[in-house]
Amino acid sequence: MLGVCYYPEHWNEDRWETDARRMRELGISFVRIGEFAWSRL
Repeated sequence: MLGVCYYPEHWNEDRWETDARRMRELGISFVRIGEFAWSRL
């Protein structure tokens, strides 16, 4: 198992799909997101 923290609010939206694909290719099982985005929810 491998997990990462990812902060999509720090990147342009057009990069999100590429980042997700790369995480899958690397075998990442878990991604923690939204940790610092509560004010945007």
